[in-house]
Amino acid sequence: MKTRALALYRRIKASYWFVPGTIVSGAILLAFGSLQLDVILDKEVFTQISWFGSGSPEGARAILTLVGGSMLSVAGIVFSITIAAIVFASGQYGPHIIPEFMRDKSNQAVLGIFIATFVYCLLALYRVHAGETTFVPHLTVIIALFFAGASLIMFIYFIHHILETLHVSNVIARLGRDLIDNIRSRFPEELGEGNGGSAAPELPEGFLQDAVPVLANGTGYIYTLSAEAIFKTAKDKGLIVRVTRRPGDFVADDRPLAWIWPPENASTEALVAIRSCYAWGAAKTPDQDVGFLIDQLTGITARALSPGINDPYTATDTIHWMGAALTAAGRGKSPAAMRRDEEGHIRVIARPLDFEEIASLIFDRIRPYVARDRNASLSTLTVLANVLFDVDDPARKAVVLHHARALEKAAMVAMISEDDRREIAARVDDLEAVLRNGLSRFRAGERYKWMEGWA
Repeated sequence: MKTRALALYRRIKASYWFVPGTIVSGAILLAFGSLQLDVILDKEVFTQISWFGSGSPEGARAILTLVGGSMLSVAGIVFSITIAAIVFASGQYGPHIIPEFMRDKSNQAVLGIFIATFVYCLLALYRVHAGETTFVPHLTVIIALFFAGASLIMFIYFIHHILETLHVSNVIARLGRDLIDNIRSRFPEELGEGNGGSAAPELPEGFLQDAVPVLANGTGYIYTLSAEAIFKTAKDKGLIVRVTRRPGDFVADDRPLAWIWPPENASTEALVAIRSCYAWGAAKTPDQDVGFLIDQLTGITARALSPGINDPYTATDTIHWMGAALTAAGRGKSPAAMRRDEEGHIRVIARPLDFEEIASLIFDRIRPYVARDRNASLSTLTVLANVLFDVDDPARKAVVLHHARALEKAAMVAMISEDDRREIAARVDDLEAVLRNGLSRFRAGERYKWMEGWA
């Protein structure tokens, strides 16, 4: 239940109405508060200030009507521009990019301020009276003028921000940073005590025969998995939990999410507790799903290298950021497949997202597109060379070299120019020589100028 509540909180926080709704709620409270102060405060102080022209009910109405009406019109313009920007981004970068724009808090804040100003003025107008019970909320009108000034500043900022947001380099950089942050905090690295990163753990005797499945009671993509809750439940119930589904995987009714053992401890309460550690929905989200973030970047790469666009420089930007993410994975400790409690008992067995899988998610997906283009292929080999120097584990270096060779094979088939094919092959040979001879980054850069570059 806690996981579902956390997932609901994340969805509400990422929704387009949460920030505007919060700002409008604040404006409503401010309106009631300022109107109450107008009743209490000395009116003579405000009537002497004639420059804003709200000394009479007619003047106050004119100001509030002008500010409120114009803000409602501008809010409509802002919303229209935002929708147009989302449509443009979807066509240019792919439909998977839409959530990134929907989660943009700056756009939400701008829209919220305009709507809040309108609501504030509407509430203030209701309290302006003429005749025998004349009441002019002077303080409230002054605050409305400040709202108008703030809205004007926010509108100028919005135009600048929306243009900056749509710039492809900024889109890629934002996705790249999210990917790097996600990799650094991936499941299940910080859960219990690891077993040294074994990718193929030995299951307890009898596990395969007697393990009880935890079945899904819905259909969709898993977007939240509470690793801490699974570990705590396993420890409290005396269970070993084998996690078979992780964020980004698709599940359907009555398909296993996990397996628990021993069967005598697999009570209905335990099954419900493990199932409640998952949350799923109709669409993938980037919160815990490394693959979804990679999909977004590889989607931009594929579109950039399509014959209709043919933009290798945008593709190069995405490759650079994905290379940085792979370096973050290569420098980090490999996730352990088995997690133990303080007493050394196995509690959770998970399919770890390791360096090899992340490299495969990146380079296997972009290879068909990159292999056709000389510039993109050379950039990919440069990124692979940098990753080769960034990682220390020989097994990870071998993974990097594997993807370089795979790119070479694909390029030999896809590239038309014989010169381009020779250039790609020569650079892969250079990478093999670096790995074979154990050259440092500096020495390799001295020998092979393309690897390190020159300032």
